[in-house]
Amino acid sequence: MTSSMEGHSVEIQIVHDGRELRLQGTREEETLKGAVIGRQEIHFILYRIEPITIEAYDTYISYYRPDENVSPVLMERGNTTEFLYIFFDPEEIRIFPLAGDRFYTETGDLIEGQRDQIGQVEGLRWLTPAGRTTLYKRVSLYEEDEIAFRSGDLTLVGSLLRPTNPGPYPAVAFVHGSGSESRERYRRYAAYLARHGIAGFIYDKRGVGDSEGNWILAGFDELAADALSAVKVLQDNPNVISTQVGLWSISQGGWIAPLAAARSKDVAFLIVVSGAGITPGQQEQYLVGNNLSALDAPNRYIGAAHKLIWLKNDLLSLLQRLAPASLRAGLPQMDFYMDLAEILPRIKQPVLLIHGEKDHHLPPLLSTHRFQTALGENLTVCFFAGAVHGIVLEDAAGDGPPVRQFAPGYFETMQRWVMQQASAETAAAPLPGESSFSNDLPLEAANMVRPPLPGRAWVQTLLILYFLLALGSALFVIPLDYLVDGMRATAVAPLALGVAFADLLLFTGTAWLLIRIIGISASGDARALGRGEKPLLVLLLASLVLTVGLVQGVLQQLNNSDFPHIYYVAVTLAAVLFPLFFTYWWWFPTSTHSRL
Repeated sequence: MTSSMEGHSVEIQIVHDGRELRLQGTREEETLKGAVIGRQEIHFILYRIEPITIEAYDTYISYYRPDENVSPVLMERGNTTEFLYIFFDPEEIRIFPLAGDRFYTETGDLIEGQRDQIGQVEGLRWLTPAGRTTLYKRVSLYEEDEIAFRSGDLTLVGSLLRPTNPGPYPAVAFVHGSGSESRERYRRYAAYLARHGIAGFIYDKRGVGDSEGNWILAGFDELAADALSAVKVLQDNPNVISTQVGLWSISQGGWIAPLAAARSKDVAFLIVVSGAGITPGQQEQYLVGNNLSALDAPNRYIGAAHKLIWLKNDLLSLLQRLAPASLRAGLPQMDFYMDLAEILPRIKQPVLLIHGEKDHHLPPLLSTHRFQTALGENLTVCFFAGAVHGIVLEDAAGDGPPVRQFAPGYFETMQRWVMQQASAETAAAPLPGESSFSNDLPLEAANMVRPPLPGRAWVQTLLILYFLLALGSALFVIPLDYLVDGMRATAVAPLALGVAFADLLLFTGTAWLLIRIIGISASGDARALGRGEKPLLVLLLASLVLTVGLVQGVLQQLNNSDFPHIYYVAVTLAAVLFPLFFTYWWWFPTSTHSRL
């Protein structure tokens, strides 16, 4: 690559595989405009993104619209200022901060904040690439109260978004999904409900934002207790109907919210969006398998990834149970084997289950089947055609600018269902999201089979420790044996040393490739799938040849009284078992995975 800069002109030239690619641009303050020239000429404009504080951005959080005849847009953020959004029901676009109260959208528009005389944001000036300008005025479509509440020894903080008309109202507390999630992650949902007669309570997850604690070290029991504490604080609020407080949950919250509802009659109703209905360990196995299938990964890669997931989860679960209290307190508390089949029968409240028909994070049909079996008539199910996890439409943008679009009717479905629960007189009209689809229940279940006995965590862990002890020690013991005893096992020692070296390289390479496959399943880098396996096969062949020689040599030395029988037999046994161990991880089938 060569580059040059002269005045405001910038040129970068790249030559790769005999092909030339040139970038020619002009720098103007915080932008760089120009063209990329290769097989074709593509024009571009780059904007310099400026840092912005959460406090500065939060002055923008509100609804905006040009007039009352146009649907409002919500300017919001995610957990940090790295994720800023403009939310159009049902679409969202990301925006990026520029200098001086300006933002750039991923659809190519510019937004300029308009402030009043005392510096408060009163509107947005929206400029499209075609030159069209629209002024959006800030509007108050809901009231907001910040509320601090106790959950055990912790203080959690959230915001109650409520309608502008006098209350009291039904209310929904929002239960988080996985990861570090603040209250802002769910503002769009609470704001939508508040515009339509329902109070929405969003709170910072423990250890996030203004809330105390550490979500990483919290198990489902603790997170469910947080949700029930949120329900309690809503019941005590004068703006809320105490008997009409429900829980909303998504993804990982699909385990937490049902657990909370099963424990307390204070929860009036329950909404579960993209809830797995299976154990967290099975859901992880299902997701990784689907991601690898989408990359056309060989079945042996998928099977190996499944085995690694089970091994990891089994070991972490064992540590959570057996480790000393001081160590256990510092371990992630995910319950990989929490089975909703034991919890759902205890739920007597009405439940709305919402799935995306193309959700590849979890088995939607199997999840629905398990909810229906346990809840019967208390369950309402809504499938959204073309939607994936989180009820987002698959490939919504097509060939156009990037855009994230929720399934039409998704927000309306939740609002109408809550209002139906709040009023016995409300007719149970069909919900917008109800649809039917076909799927293969047995195939979904087959994708989550636990490995058989040879793959159980205790078996694999003992084998791994044995290999590391026997083969690893050989790298030190055998050379020392040469020095101290004068090469007394001349015929056997080089073979044992060679086997130990080859198998340890094979073990390290296998572990590296397994971890890499899991990473590839998340990154979607199909080009990286075929790399790294051939060297392992070469090492395996070398190990097998050396092992045959080692076995013969040890058998010949068994009558030699000076021969260290126990040690060399242990190393030989490790050498014989290791190819079987390797074969189990790569070629022993545990399940058949097909993308649904």
